[in-house]
Amino acid sequence: VFDTLTMDEKATQITAGIARLGIDAIIATGGDSSFDRIASLLQYAEDKEGEDNQNKIPFLGIPKTIDNDVPKTIFSLGFQSAVSVAAQAIADVRDTAESHRRVIVVECMGRDAG
Repeated sequence: VFDTLTMDEKATQITAGIARLGIDAIIATGGDSSFDRIASLLQYAEDKEGEDNQNKIPFLGIPKTIDNDVPKTIFSLGFQSAVSVAAQAIADVRDTAESHRRVIVVECMGRDAG
């Protein structure tokens, strides 16, 4: 249902819910698209209310991505989990490939991390 609403309706519902629940800030984990959506909705709500908006909502984004593309880090949250799952899946499919004398190509997500 939320996807069928206009940006104005979404912003109105979100800001009303935040006020009703007494939320002081939003802390989110995710990647680019998660942050972009949240930031655009919050910005839209802020722009709609004007400069003297008393309902400005602080937002903290904690990057979590299998792409391992967070600057100044060795590993991003989510990357090691993705590597572990992929490694186990590859080990499992290797036995199948060997027993059937086949070559199996495995593709993993992760942009440039592979």
